[in-house]
Amino acid sequence: MMQSLAASKEFNPLAIIFTNASGKVVFANRNFLHLTEEVPAKAVAGEQLQSMLPIENRSMSTIVTVITASGFIDKLPVSVLTTTGATLPVLFSGVAAYGAQGDYIGADIFLHRRFTPADPDSPTVPALKHTAVLKAYVAEIFAGTRTQGYTFMQAYVVGQIEMLQVLLARMGGSEARNALERTVNEVLVKHAVPASMRNGYLEFNQKSIDISIYRLVLQSAIRYARDVIGQRIVSQEMLKVDSQLDKGLLQLLTQVDLRPTQTLS
Repeated sequence: MMQSLAASKEFNPLAIIFTNASGKVVFANRNFLHLTEEVPAKAVAGEQLQSMLPIENRSMSTIVTVITASGFIDKLPVSVLTTTGATLPVLFSGVAAYGAQGDYIGADIFLHRRFTPADPDSPTVPALKHTAVLKAYVAEIFAGTRTQGYTFMQAYVVGQIEMLQVLLARMGGSEARNALERTVNEVLVKHAVPASMRNGYLEFNQKSIDISIYRLVLQSAIRYARDVIGQRIVSQEMLKVDSQLDKGLLQLLTQVDLRPTQTLS
């Protein structure tokens, strides 16, 4: 069950939640954990959306059914219930995610604090597309290059691997996601990399790491994902992440052989 929610605007960034086709949470971004006052070490994968995000006077299953049937739900005003019995007004938006064959594989959910229309700090919800969710997520990861002390390369590897585990959880189930985490950790331990992946979150503890290590870690994750769910969908999703970066960054990634077209070979 979620903890009490922070009330100040300072602690209300865009929150993103990914579910699978059955409505279970497969990943929640760090901002969601911050918003709900959960610690990053807490496992959220496998929890039902209703238990992670209880809302007042509405059925979460009904909301998810609408997303499944119509493909989206746009800025629905809801009140999130806290463990203290208080409510927090939010805007709930969701978009259906589909696999390579057009089959429904889950929902991408945006969560914003809801302020008054006159409030200049009221957030603008992005267009409801899967790429918009990725854009917001990638922006958060690269903001972490400043707040978490990541290098650009680390932020890129974190973003791609965390998105791969969302894809695996949706299409291969929780065991496939867990196996990816084990695969990544085996490479990190083997090469004595000061990093670890726990409960879906990859964290580096040192800036100066050889680029070849990033390549090895990313390649191991890609190979595993490709073997489980196929190269086509893996390549598509990784290229969608790349599409959110500017040309200068993409050129740098190409120079060090970290682009999906290089690491997938």
